[in-house]
Amino acid sequence: MASRPLFLLGLGLLPGLLCGMALLPCYQPSPCSPRYVFLCVSRRQERDLARRLKTTWGEALTRRYRVLQTGDAVSTVTAAHQAVCQLYQYRLQGQAVVLDTEELWAYFLPTGDLYVSAGCVKGLDGQQVQWLVGHLLAHMHLRHAQENMGYSHLAAVIVAWLHRNNHHTTERFGNYLVRYTHWTAGQEDEADQYALSLVPVPAAGKPLCMRGLTEC
Repeated sequence: MASRPLFLLGLGLLPGLLCGMALLPCYQPSPCSPRYVFLCVSRRQERDLARRLKTTWGEALTRRYRVLQTGDAVSTVTAAHQAVCQLYQYRLQGQAVVLDTEELWAYFLPTGDLYVSAGCVKGLDGQQVQWLVGHLLAHMHLRHAQENMGYSHLAAVIVAWLHRNNHHTTERFGNYLVRYTHWTAGQEDEADQYALSLVPVPAAGKPLCMRGLTEC
């Protein structure tokens, strides 16, 4: 009889133990700060989701704004994008797209594609544009967008497993990746630290729009 309560207790603890075993691999140390972050979607899965975004959000963006083919902004951004991607530890096959608008925004997708407004790089020299691209790539590499996704941890694991046929996941990831990218102060500092491993701080100083760039 005494063993029955112990059996029931063990049976009650079993779901918690199984959940803990499933969640534990998703906690990973941040390479730029002494903290652990919850990341349940792999880099490959992120790239798959980002490819879907390119066919929806990306195409809509290029229809809304004219894509610049020539000019100082295009040559500077393209050179900076190529230089930073060559220094990055993962091979990226994306391209740089400069759009003709004075709005201030820039997005770096896990596919390696860079979307940037002409207004964002207006008045910046080559070093400053390289720093801007390196900073954006750092947010992508550190997977800050995924960290900010508002799923519960267990639901996130389930959604990650089902992501290939889950349109809602693509939309949620897209919202945090390119639509509502509000980084925390800690994430901005981490991105600066990682960017320093790729490019030096510009002699002319960091772009003034850097801190509030993704909120513009």
